Amino acid sequence: MNPTPLRLRAGGLAAALLAAGIAAGCTMLIGPDVTPPSVPAALAVAGPLAPMDVTLYVCDHAQVLLRFDMHGFATSAERERLLGDGSRKADGSLANPGERVNLRVTVTRVERPWFGPERQVVVNTWDAATSGVSSYGESYVGRDVGGITLPRGRYRFDVTLLAPAPALAQMPASVAVGSSFKLGPDPAKCG
Repeated sequence: MNPTPLRLRAGGLAAALLAAGIAAGCTMLIGPDVTPPSVPAALAVAGPLAPMDVTLYVCDHAQVLLRFDMHGFATSAERERLLGDGSRKADGSLANPGERVNLRVTVTRVERPWFGPERQVVVNTWDAATSGVSSYGESYVGRDVGGITLPRGRYRFDVTLLAPAPALAQMPASVAVGSSFKLGPDPAKCG
């Protein structure tokens, strides 16, 4: 009996298992595809912002973020006065919350069958009274608007400014949807 074919078969099996393991592991690194990546948020006038289409390739926790351009503020003191400084009281509430921005987020599942019209089903709607600072980027300061765990699929995120925020009206702002690496998806909602 020649041992070479057995070794080749075992090696081929090991390579196939390794490739499958790498492919399965890489799905955890795939973030959502968001079009457009962010939408401008004019805070002077209440009303809807442009919708964002999101494709999730795996079950994920989609996070909505209100972002302010770091360079839109004359000084860091002005930024802290308007957005808050992130400090907390002993009870955990924000010591300096800054100017509040009230938003409504509606998440709709978009189903595109091979034949027939597109179907849209509202998955969830929530109101968020954003205040304070939840994140800093290289060029922006962010506020958490909330998030939702969704199974893979296509979704539309519609964000509406519920009331004008006149103190922030001159600040360049945008809304973005991304994957939350701090909050993984809830397995019960990935079904």
